[in-house]
Amino acid sequence: MLNYFKAFSVFLIWACIALTSHYFITSRLFNKKIAKSTKKVTTIYAITNYKNDTLFSFDKAFKIQKNNSDILNLKDFTLLFDSIKSYLKNHYDNQLIITGFYTKKEIATATHNNIGLLRAKNIKSYFQNAKINNYQLKILSEVKNNLFKNNTNTSGINLKIETISSKILDSIEKTMSNKRLYVDFNNNQLIENKSITNYVNLLKQYLKKHPHKTIYITGHTDNNGYYQNNLIIGLNRANLVKNYFNLNGIDNSKIVTLSKGESEPIADKNTLEGKAKNRRIEIEIN
Repeated sequence: MLNYFKAFSVFLIWACIALTSHYFITSRLFNKKIAKSTKKVTTIYAITNYKNDTLFSFDKAFKIQKNNSDILNLKDFTLLFDSIKSYLKNHYDNQLIITGFYTKKEIATATHNNIGLLRAKNIKSYFQNAKINNYQLKILSEVKNNLFKNNTNTSGINLKIETISSKILDSIEKTMSNKRLYVDFNNNQLIENKSITNYVNLLKQYLKKHPHKTIYITGHTDNNGYYQNNLIIGLNRANLVKNYFNLNGIDNSKIVTLSKGESEPIADKNTLEGKAKNRRIEIEIN
């Protein structure tokens, strides 16, 4: 019996040691995880819209070097740039304002006397390569005293998103409302291209702003074949474009299809180049 109590006592002592050790170890690890998860991200600056609503914020800044127009850490901003790119493609009435900072003491380059503008152009080129419309990209420069410390700076660029001017917007929407598309067809199927893809994306945004407008799609052909057959071909093509619009989120009830066949050529009917220009889709929105 005495041996039993001795064994039980030893068991209790070891159990207490094990539980105490487990508590301290897990407690310290848990607190470290909590500390990591609650650590605040420092926002260097935020990208806002015209209402000063924050659209994107980030914890890095664009590093520049004195007398150098390059942005030293552009690769750090890939995710941010992709977010801005997506935003601009879905807000055709917005533009990105890119401001490059510089000091008056910086040495001008052989081709430009404003190194701040060159810094802004470096950012702009990324978005141009990503097929963002030029009218959505505006570059500025601004003199900043005491910009550099130890020859390197961490706030060389500022980004802001604003609504484009009403004059430019009116011009864009007028172009959208009277659009000429060149689309190829094969075996009663529309062959998708970048022109129609980009147009549909803009058209969906436009219709959100103007929900009561109607889209008129008119098919035009060359003068090969019979006149009546070309009227039918033109209408079939207009309907294929209508179906494409519908598949991409545009309501069929907002679309009317028409055909002019070969009756309204815009180029020489007797040359291959002229025939190709006459085979077109005309879109009007009223």
